[in-house]
Amino acid sequence: MPGVKSALQEKFEGAEIKRITHGMQNNRQVYVVEYTNQDGKHATTYISPDGTFLTSDSIPAQNTN
Repeated sequence: MPGVKSALQEKFEGAEIKRITHGMQNNRQVYVVEYTNQDGKHATTYISPDGTFLTSDSIPAQNTN
């Protein structure tokens, strides 16, 4: 999980992590990270175990088609 925390802090400097839970999304392991951004707004993002961002309500999801 340290890679997940590092990835979030690198992408969203100053983010305060509220909760990290482990789950599955599209048959892949993911960490669901709930955090407060620098503006004080609550946000959620999904990060793979290797630190790759999958989707987020703070950044647009990438089209994989």
